[in-house]
Amino acid sequence: MNEKVLKVLREAEMVLIGIGSEFSPAMDEENSGAASGTNVPDEENSGAASGTKVPDEENSGAASETNVQAGAHNGSGQETDASARENNGAAPAGADTRLLELCRLSRYYEELPEDCAAIRAYNRLRELAGAKPYFVVTLNTDDLIYRSALEDDLIVAPCGSLSRMQCAEHIVEAAPIRDAVLAEGDVQKAVCPLCGKPLQFHTVEFPGYLEQGYLPQWQKYTKWLQCTLNRRLCILELGVDFRYPQVIRFPFEKTVYYNRKATLVRIGSRFPQLTEEIAERGISVCEDPVAFLLNL
Repeated sequence: MNEKVLKVLREAEMVLIGIGSEFSPAMDEENSGAASGTNVPDEENSGAASGTKVPDEENSGAASETNVQAGAHNGSGQETDASARENNGAAPAGADTRLLELCRLSRYYEELPEDCAAIRAYNRLRELAGAKPYFVVTLNTDDLIYRSALEDDLIVAPCGSLSRMQCAEHIVEAAPIRDAVLAEGDVQKAVCPLCGKPLQFHTVEFPGYLEQGYLPQWQKYTKWLQCTLNRRLCILELGVDFRYPQVIRFPFEKTVYYNRKATLVRIGSRFPQLTEEIAERGISVCEDPVAFLLNL
């Protein structure tokens, strides 16, 4: 199987890479590279199933139609703490806990060493791409990809970042605010340094997600994708499940369907299956994608 994947990469003119939640290490896995879904909300525990809008294949290039934002409630069915504090003066039980959880998760990702499995796997991806034109779409918000050899300007992360926080108008660095919250265990410290309004993490999980954080890169990606038509395109889809399928899973399948020179390599431990329409031009690998790359 390894040789088949390498052969597709060698013969490709361009490489499109999609990164899913299996690439994001969980806090209790000690740099293993596997993920437990802590990075993005799942269908049962977030607003993603019912309220989340994400870029689609037809409208992804237009800022006015690209709307990556969740509904107004988090997984517990309660308002998220920033909106609740702004509207009511205090967050309901559970909202503060969620913000504290994400503060701890944000710091955990920041403190992971450079030789952790996920970053090493990203570096391996850069080696495999070589001199070929490539672009990366990631669903993850851990920002580990930006610590790798992959070029920042060839990455788009439409689901946001745990390295940043936002109010209704501004996007700011999370680290100093996050550390203040954790030092005192007080979510009231999460206020915007520019306007004093309550902050939440800059991720699609929360209502009011500010899309300007990713839209310029998304527009660059859609222009790059147009250049892949009728080119030998290797599509590497790594650890992508059915969270926000309109961002990676479905568009990647559509690209392979219309581009007869494209090959989809779908690697994942949970949902590596290929649709019947593209099965002849696809490779399905039921393995952890991080471990697979590190052994490739």
